[in-house]
Amino acid sequence: MKEVWLKATVVGSLWAAVEIIIGSFLHNLRVPFAGSMLSFSSVILMIAFLRMWPVKGLILRASVICALMKSISPSAVIIGPMTGIMLEGVLVELSLMSFGMNRIAMVIGGMLAVFSSILHKAFSLILIYGFDLVKLLESLYEYAVKQIGLEFVSPPLALLIISVIYLSGGVVATLIAFRLMAKPAASSSASVRQFDSGGKALFEYTDTGGYSISLLVIILLAVIGLLLAMNLSPVWVYVPGSLVFLTWVFVMYKRAVRPLTRPKFWIQFGVITLLAAVVIQGIETGDWFSKTGLYAGLLINLRAMVILTSFAAIGTELKNPLIKTVLYKKGFASLYNSLNMAFATLPGIISHLPKLKKSWRRIPTLIREFLSLANDLYQYYASMEMRMPVVFIISGGKETGKTSFLTELTAELKKRKVRLGGFLAAAVHIGNQRTGYGLLSVESGARMGFCQTLHHPDWTRIGRYYIDPAGLEFGQGLIREALKGECSTVIIDEVGPLEMQNKGWANELKLLAGHSRIVQIWSVRDQLVQKVTRKWPLNKYEILSVNSLSPQQLADEIFTAQSFLLNGGSGKVNKRG
Repeated sequence: MKEVWLKATVVGSLWAAVEIIIGSFLHNLRVPFAGSMLSFSSVILMIAFLRMWPVKGLILRASVICALMKSISPSAVIIGPMTGIMLEGVLVELSLMSFGMNRIAMVIGGMLAVFSSILHKAFSLILIYGFDLVKLLESLYEYAVKQIGLEFVSPPLALLIISVIYLSGGVVATLIAFRLMAKPAASSSASVRQFDSGGKALFEYTDTGGYSISLLVIILLAVIGLLLAMNLSPVWVYVPGSLVFLTWVFVMYKRAVRPLTRPKFWIQFGVITLLAAVVIQGIETGDWFSKTGLYAGLLINLRAMVILTSFAAIGTELKNPLIKTVLYKKGFASLYNSLNMAFATLPGIISHLPKLKKSWRRIPTLIREFLSLANDLYQYYASMEMRMPVVFIISGGKETGKTSFLTELTAELKKRKVRLGGFLAAAVHIGNQRTGYGLLSVESGARMGFCQTLHHPDWTRIGRYYIDPAGLEFGQGLIREALKGECSTVIIDEVGPLEMQNKGWANELKLLAGHSRIVQIWSVRDQLVQKVTRKWPLNKYEILSVNSLSPQQLADEIFTAQSFLLNGGSGKVNKRG
């Protein structure tokens, strides 16, 4: 990873922690304008980091990392916060691109980022409720200023005043960041602090069937169609369609739409409906309950329910690991690795921070502590990337010679005095018919049966084979011995459907995949390669077709990889995919 990505991972991780800690603090206190205050805190953090690391592209990358980390939130409402975070980062980065890496550009970027919170809120409300809400609020505003004798304060003037307040807030946030960085906070510890990762894979593949690309496409098309119908077709067309859509989403995504069943939402629903009934035509005619206004209020809320439920459903489907990992296959490897590291260390980051009690005076202290973590976190990420395991995946179809290849590779490595662990899978035949497979220890040559076609009701079945529990324990033991011993290279033949179901040696592979001092060779069937690379946290890996090179050539690459690990990560390992 380039230095800018490592630094962006630091900023994105700490930014996400700000969203979690300060956001929870504001939410628990029921503070109004919590979103604007979060934007204010985010600007302080962004500008402070720009003063620490004046690198172009840093904030844009960090905003993407922070926004995507927000997507792992258990909350159903993720799209709004994600787009808000990315908008702040984009505006700051645009200011730097336009005016250069200087204080003026940072002030302008901070102003725009804080101001974006009110723009984002306004756009969200219009998207959810439509322009009828604008008419409703305009009528309500004109009535209110008339009652208090402030008719001269027109709606445009009121918007101008609000804009000035938010832009001024951006200036204040930027100046606070400048003051904080006048004397940069040094690390509070003599040695680099550690942030336990736990070895979790953010984009772990699962076969739970809980996500569907098809449903995501259907929801997107349905909501677009309903919004067009609301603007172009009569009521009797889109109201029934909307009700059918809402019923379907409530049935399919019960957990995601749960927030819409809470009293807070229905109180808001009732307030908007009653305001519409009173304000629309009611104020002008003196009739304080207009049927036309009531009708308009109900339609406004119908649109809101369609948008909110569809966003909740879309937010659920966007958590699909397949959607996330496709980024890696499309060349976004740095983003993928950054997110894995940031997600894995987020609990450790939060554990290093002081608890935020119910006092506003604690927030500056907390932000200083965030800044003091930066250098430690950067060094930790740099060392974490160097500790990533190196895995060679030998791919091929059934009976394409993967085991024969690994047998020759084993002999070649033994000639070079490489300490080996793991096993080979040897076919067992009776006559000309294959009846199963056995395991062969590459270190000692010990053998044990693993699976056979003969029916055993008490054994686990996979395809037409039954798994011998003794053979399974034998293979698991060989992997555990490789982890405990002095092996520099371990061979696993093969990783297949059993492991994809979290059986076989899936647990041992999880430990092995995070081991930073063992070169690994896994044989995998072609159709399972992508699933395997998603299921376990494989960052430095090389996918090799069984016919793409000779065992001797691979032995040379393994020697290079071992040098890479022994030298603390200096060197190069390709990612062929």
